[in-house]
Amino acid sequence: MLPKQNLDRLNSFHCNFFGAGESTTDLSSGIIQGRIPGGVAILWHKDYDPFISVVRLNVDWCIAVKIVMDDKVFMILNIYMPYESQQNEDEYLAKLGFLSSFISQCEFNCVFTVGDMNADISDTRSTFGQHLIQFCVNNNLVLTSKEILPADSHTYVSEAWHSTSWLDRCIRTEDA
Repeated sequence: MLPKQNLDRLNSFHCNFFGAGESTTDLSSGIIQGRIPGGVAILWHKDYDPFISVVRLNVDWCIAVKIVMDDKVFMILNIYMPYESQQNEDEYLAKLGFLSSFISQCEFNCVFTVGDMNADISDTRSTFGQHLIQFCVNNNLVLTSKEILPADSHTYVSEAWHSTSWLDRCIRTEDA
């Protein structure tokens, strides 16, 4: 957990790296109870700092960097989406809508979205998985992680249920 009060520590994890992030946790209100959701960060080697601009989207679940190197311009968004449950479905769809709007308004064509999508597209019973697939279809996005990694890949292991799932993804625009 990295609370809002400690986001500046992203620049001190290692002497060769800089970082930026957003947090859902604010310790100024006192004791935190229950499961703490979200928060995202992006770190980059300090040698690349002249090419990188942090893009704040004014949300606590997404951070972005714009990278300009020679004639190449692209953006990387790191996101954290809500876990799959019926009570989170409207929020999940609203965040997909936010991403759709943001990506469509970018002035360049190369956008990568990475992070915890909390959607298992390999499980046909996963409502969020179906929403994510439809989001990609509607926005002409490519599930890059599905293209380049084996089908039995996973990013989450449930020791309680003795199962695995693939919740973290990389999605890109067609030109990226």
